[in-house]
Amino acid sequence: MAGFGVLTHQLGLLGHLSRQLASVTGRGVEIEACAGAGMTLHTLVGRVQNLPAVRSDVVLVMVGIDDALRLTAPRFWKRDLRTLLDVLHSDAAEDIQVFLVAIPVLKHLQSLAPLPRFVADWQSRLLNEATDLVCRDRDYVTQMPFPSHEHDGALIALAGGSESYYRWSTQLAPPLAAAINHAPQYRRESTGPKELRAKRVLRRLHRTTNPNNSFQTTE
Repeated sequence: MAGFGVLTHQLGLLGHLSRQLASVTGRGVEIEACAGAGMTLHTLVGRVQNLPAVRSDVVLVMVGIDDALRLTAPRFWKRDLRTLLDVLHSDAAEDIQVFLVAIPVLKHLQSLAPLPRFVADWQSRLLNEATDLVCRDRDYVTQMPFPSHEHDGALIALAGGSESYYRWSTQLAPPLAAAINHAPQYRRESTGPKELRAKRVLRRLHRTTNPNNSFQTTE
């Protein structure tokens, strides 16, 4: 996930997040991305369904800005979110932990005029409420607020750059690292010596500008 405002994965969220996770957990990290420009939740579901099953410790899902901008109806959002969570929690990965990041506040989205910005922000709130209903009885899902910082308006306007992705990673990494450290013991033992482990940490990581991204690192 190179992201907006950077040219390489190492400078984007994937690079910063993998380095933080490796530092906190003391293990190698392997990240797989599933993302695309303008990707909606429905598009993400279709892509994930066509990918081979991957044994992962945790999944980080960041999706929804494009759904808010396109005014996706909450009933369709709930349908697709249920499908995505069911796929991620399939028999092949029944003990996986899913971290679902909320759609950010869009009232400072600089690329929109005031009225469309207000409508998109209102829609994002409706979709976040729908997410709460879907996740209420799913104990393997942890909901997280969107990383927030002083200049979120610029970040949401897709001009954040590497420094912004670094700040995002500092908020996202701690709960992910905790989940990795508490992953089933048999998985950790099956990966070999600690210094050689390359854990599959994030099965599907969303929100990037480049379709069909794949990035791996063993920091």
